[in-house]
Amino acid sequence: MSAEAGPAASPQSQTSSPFGVVDIGSNSIRLVIFERLSRNPWPLFNEKVVCGIARGMVSSGELHKEGTVRALEALGRFRTLADGMNVPGLQVVATAAVRDAANGAAFAKKAEKAVGAKIRVLTGAEEARLAAHGVLFGIPDADGLVGDLGGGSLELMEVRDGKLGEGATLPLGPLRLMDAAKGKIKSAQEIIEDELHKAEWLGGLKGRTLYLVGGTWRNFTSIAMEQENHPLRILQNYAAPAGKAKSLAALLKPMSARSLRQVGELSTRRLEAMPFGAAVLERLIKVSKVATVVTSVYGVREGVLFEAIDEAERGTDPLLAAAADLNVQLARSPGHAPELNRWLAPLFDRWPDDLKRFQQVVSFLSDIGWRYHPDYRAERAFERVLTMPVAGLTHQARAFLALAMAARYGAGISQAPFKPARRLLELDIAQKAEAAGLALRLAYQISGAVAGLLPHSALKIGNKSLVLTFDRSQGPLAGEIVQKRLQNLASVLGLEARIEFD
Repeated sequence: MSAEAGPAASPQSQTSSPFGVVDIGSNSIRLVIFERLSRNPWPLFNEKVVCGIARGMVSSGELHKEGTVRALEALGRFRTLADGMNVPGLQVVATAAVRDAANGAAFAKKAEKAVGAKIRVLTGAEEARLAAHGVLFGIPDADGLVGDLGGGSLELMEVRDGKLGEGATLPLGPLRLMDAAKGKIKSAQEIIEDELHKAEWLGGLKGRTLYLVGGTWRNFTSIAMEQENHPLRILQNYAAPAGKAKSLAALLKPMSARSLRQVGELSTRRLEAMPFGAAVLERLIKVSKVATVVTSVYGVREGVLFEAIDEAERGTDPLLAAAADLNVQLARSPGHAPELNRWLAPLFDRWPDDLKRFQQVVSFLSDIGWRYHPDYRAERAFERVLTMPVAGLTHQARAFLALAMAARYGAGISQAPFKPARRLLELDIAQKAEAAGLALRLAYQISGAVAGLLPHSALKIGNKSLVLTFDRSQGPLAGEIVQKRLQNLASVLGLEARIEFD
């Protein structure tokens, strides 16, 4: 089970103003307003309008007339929304279509007036860099190739150890391909082959990961998840073996719009683009020889945010940043979390390194459900953690943390609501999640959810025993229910429970 690592983070407080980004793409235009400029801000608003401004651009050399009308209308709406949300200044970027069209500059001037902000028309290199930084925003330990497939172009960028390597911009966006190949997949394949051949460095990526960015590939992922009945309907960080993704791409490539409707729920505009996006993916996997394909819903927009925050903050762990925020917002006593973190150390110290990161996370999240009705706390806390709209989480990490919260609120993780998440974990990892939750449940029974009491106790774990020690002056804390919860934790760990006094 993998987990992205990174330095700890304190609650986010870089600025209290909302941060808004508008991305004018070849196929769609999107507005995202984040709660503030910080490492892992909560999204306040997210809207996409499919305009297709690059439709027919290869033939005409210009942006699509009807598409630009829709785009200007959307930008006017975005401006009104941003003003209403008190966004101090929208960051607006435009990509391949506006960059390459003969009338792109003229459209940009009209668009600036509509949106009320300066538009930054990205070069291919800038677009590739922002897409890669968007991936790193959500997956800090990304290692491989970022592929951002827009309607007009494919941006490629190597990432390793948080740094960017080789990059390329190729005219392989589905709208452009459809036009250049006159709607014929076979002709499109020849174009794809010729263009990818130019990026010779792709051959050095064997065995690494391909990170998919862009609307067409997000729809591809939706189909893949539906085909395998994946337990989570969260696109971010969905991972699949490259061979499996390549086979699905080969299957979708020749399909008609009518056939694709039977496979997945896609908009009409996405239906016609899917075969061409699948053709690009199939060939890219073959050329790069990657081992794994991972989906990133974060791209250029998040890259703009990532580059706007302080460089030092970019290196912090986005999951810890979000968990710290939730602790401040939701916990009865936020100061209790550091005590919990120290108290849990003997348990997590016995576990693999990729689980130790979760010691601090579960401490921050441990009081997330106290405002729910007692009969629903376990399910609601589980669901909230499983579906948190935050970066830095693999699907396996989501399952671990969610199951830990279910156990923390008294549920057995074998119960029906939790079975889909358990499918994502090996049995021993699921048991460790349960143990983490039961340890938190024990800690809260000792502390009463307030800071100051828990440090008078400690866990000691041996080969055969789980010992809970108390300062002798705090002996009354070792009541019957504490003994019961200690026994529950010991049973999951396969140990004998004992209480001692120092």
